[in-house]
Amino acid sequence: MFAKLAIIIVAIGLTACGLLAMRQARLQAAHELAQAQLRIAREDERLLTLHAQIAERITPERIEALATQAGLSADEETMLDEVSDEAAQNDSDRPAESPTAGDTP
Repeated sequence: MFAKLAIIIVAIGLTACGLLAMRQARLQAAHELAQAQLRIAREDERLLTLHAQIAERITPERIEALATQAGLSADEETMLDEVSDEAAQNDSDRPAESPTAGDTP
């Protein structure tokens, strides 16, 4: 009788330890998730700051000066714009991919 009682007490103790270990693992995972979300938020703020700095520094006049330095004339810039517009037009004219035979029900 005493042995059965001892085994039951040890089993309950081991179960309690297992539950505590699982709880601790869950809390640690939640903590790591929160830390990752905070890091992402900080990096998003940094990214927005960099976007604002870039927007402050890049003006149409600055782009024109850089293009002039690179040796591009206004005609060449217009030609580059037309090529970009044609590429964008070609992408929008392309039909959507049809589903494969395996995708249809």
